[in-house]
Amino acid sequence: MVRRSCLPLVLVLTLAAAAPAMAAPRARPHTVYFYHLFEHFGITLDTKAAGVLTAGTVPETGSFPLSSVLVVCPKDANGATPELQLGFPGARLKLSGGRYRLKITYTWRRPRLNVFTGPAAGTFTTPAPATVSISAEVLSPKLISGTVSVREAGCELPRSSFRATIFRSVAN
Repeated sequence: MVRRSCLPLVLVLTLAAAAPAMAAPRARPHTVYFYHLFEHFGITLDTKAAGVLTAGTVPETGSFPLSSVLVVCPKDANGATPELQLGFPGARLKLSGGRYRLKITYTWRRPRLNVFTGPAAGTFTTPAPATVSISAEVLSPKLISGTVSVREAGCELPRSSFRATIFRSVAN
């Protein structure tokens, strides 16, 4: 008789413990979230699953999926405007405070510095490794919000906010 009376209590406690995870918005699987602030920076976060951000290398072929960070650098002495392209190591979003979140700092060892205006337009170099910090949270299935910063000699991005929205779905 005692066992039967404990069953409803166990069910209620189990549901109460699982409720925050069920209520928290998740990113859509196989989706590209994108944000770009003209002439400053851009971030692309591709999802493999609802809680997994896909790793991405520096985009050379235009293939998807590829999570990445792009920073528009200051003009150089020749008037050229380079952009720093950085990959992303991939990460899992973790449930914290009722939302799925990410906080990661990593060093990207092979960044790519492309020159897209000026006399050297179309050329690229491989500068020293860059350090990237990203904090993000899923606000809705259509929106990932957060901050990103990049440290690289000659092309730094101070902590900047982003609101990445759905760009497109990616085939499995």
